[in-house]
Amino acid sequence: MTSSTEHTTLQASAQVLPHSARLVERLLRLEKRAASESHGCFAERLGRLFGLGDTMTLDKALGFRPHGQPEPVADLEHQLLQELADARRKVLDKLDLALEEFDKAEPRKPLADLNADAASAPSPDFAPFLQFYLARQRQIVAASRQLRARFRTAVAGYSHTMARIAEFDGVFDHAMAQYTSQCFATLPALLEKRFVALQQEQDAGSDWRGLFQQEIQLLLLAELDVRLEPALGLLAAIHQEIGKTP
Repeated sequence: MTSSTEHTTLQASAQVLPHSARLVERLLRLEKRAASESHGCFAERLGRLFGLGDTMTLDKALGFRPHGQPEPVADLEHQLLQELADARRKVLDKLDLALEEFDKAEPRKPLADLNADAASAPSPDFAPFLQFYLARQRQIVAASRQLRARFRTAVAGYSHTMARIAEFDGVFDHAMAQYTSQCFATLPALLEKRFVALQQEQDAGSDWRGLFQQEIQLLLLAELDVRLEPALGLLAAIHQEIGKTP
């Protein structure tokens, strides 16, 4: 588990840059080419995400007309903001606990002495790190998607405008789900390259494993904040809608 000082540092790092910029920063540390390609031809690539079925669904959303009278909830913005903070905190707490348990299961071992017999020194295995990363990533995906769905339901009842925005968000969520999964599925390969590079760069006896765990943690934090951006968008929309209310 990270120390209180390390945890404070990680939190500070997670708050300095915009969410998407933080993820790009972590990708740059893994592989510059991957980060540079992530921004190429964004508008064109976004258009490709919408197949015929998604286009028809989007067209239907454009003509969506809410029925009945809205029932705005008092202090909805504050409630959603608190729910967002609670959801993020739960994920971070689970990550801290998982790191602590991972350390117990996989005790930190320094690189083998350079003068030792290389054949007798066990080669560090990436598999436990990969399993740890994928398990935490699944938790992040589940938590962020559940939060986004709850936000859609909550804002849809505030006004007809918010109901239409929620409808659009549902369309984009469905259309981009597979593409988003494919993008984040490339990260384990980059992590493995970083795993190998750290072993080659570090001196014998150095805590390369602790450094790699910290990089995994920072990458997961960046991914969490990116996946929470749609919920933040709905929160920003309800803020603007409330501001219009006399």
